[in-house]
Amino acid sequence: MALDVIPDAERVAEEMRRVTRPGGTVASAIHDFRGAFAPFLMFWDIASVIDSRAQAIRDSILSHPLVWPQGQASMWRAIGLADVVEVPLVISFDYASFADYWSTFESGQGRVGAMSRGCQTSPAAS
Repeated sequence: MALDVIPDAERVAEEMRRVTRPGGTVASAIHDFRGAFAPFLMFWDIASVIDSRAQAIRDSILSHPLVWPQGQASMWRAIGLADVVEVPLVISFDYASFADYWSTFESGQGRVGAMSRGCQTSPAAS
């Protein structure tokens, strides 16, 4: 759940491959910002109209090759892994209310937290 925010994800992936025993399994997951992560994409879409920092973060999220279809699989193949399979992992987001949904943005973590603190984040660090 972190490869899309690590500046040199391929280097990290290579290290994951290096420390995995022959025949072992390497796994990763990234939010599907381009389609299935609607509650958060909605936030970034609206925020990007209001704030240029949010627009930069949104554009960075959506342009990252790892969040594209087969993006992770392409990276794993590029570093030499075999039998690479990329499948969706569906997790339901059930919110009791708008306040419940909104509280996820008020925690001060991740990209929203960086923006709310006024931090300048580079696309690789966001």
